[in-house]
Amino acid sequence: MAVSRYGTSLARVAVASFTLDEAGYYESFQGLPGFPMVYWTGQKDDFDIIVLELLGPSLEDLFTYCGHQLSLKTTVMLADQLVARLEAVHSKGLLHRDVKPSNFLLGMGEKGNTVYITDFGISMDYVANLTEESEQSLSTRPRVVGTTRFASVKAHAGRVQSPKDDLESLGYVLIYFLRGILPWQGLKAHNVEEKDRLVREKKETTSVEDLCSGLPPEFAEYMTTVKSLGLGSRPPYKRLRKLFRDVAGREGIDYDNVFDWTERLYLSQHRSGQRANRYRQEPFIHR
Repeated sequence: MAVSRYGTSLARVAVASFTLDEAGYYESFQGLPGFPMVYWTGQKDDFDIIVLELLGPSLEDLFTYCGHQLSLKTTVMLADQLVARLEAVHSKGLLHRDVKPSNFLLGMGEKGNTVYITDFGISMDYVANLTEESEQSLSTRPRVVGTTRFASVKAHAGRVQSPKDDLESLGYVLIYFLRGILPWQGLKAHNVEEKDRLVREKKETTSVEDLCSGLPPEFAEYMTTVKSLGLGSRPPYKRLRKLFRDVAGREGIDYDNVFDWTERLYLSQHRSGQRANRYRQEPFIHR
């Protein structure tokens, strides 16, 4: 979904091209926290247009701003919101299928600590009560669905996905935030097809223990739980969120919405003599 941003005296909005399915997805989430407001959908010239609530920087922008690594505190606070967003998506019978940092954006102003989920361009309804037989009949030819770096192993194979695949991708995102890199980044390949194959093989051969080595044990428990979910089974969202709250409790982390970028902005503004309390309302915006 291509987005252009406009600021007006009446409203701050994002104007984007979209598909009819994607517009319908956005509209189905209206009123839920962490989903952008839809102001208008229609046609202009030869384009289908959707006017959305203007959002702030993506988590990829903020990850870069913070030196390509986030603290444990910021990561567990994000995890709590991100699992909740995926639960809301799945509750509508929908799979996102492209979970990655650039598809999560902060809100603006008073909503600057709320993480929004965006870009339903390749989302689709999922098959309830999926069985091995129906999965095989519905699977497509092997090709990556989503973004190679964060795609689930099943997504690499073009197999029918279920909510567990979005959650597997989220696990890779969280580990990426903490480590700054994933084991399959930087693999050398001659073309895109070879790169996809090498990444898939690395994901398949990297154990959860190795992937989460040195991290709080709850991260390995999260990945093990998600990967072991059966076909068609409902993920234990509440228990998954509790894992990260357990980390916070043990490490003395308060869910106070003071993220890594919040502190960086405060220090930057303090040094430059700006009002120190503005950082809570106006998060960093990548320009």
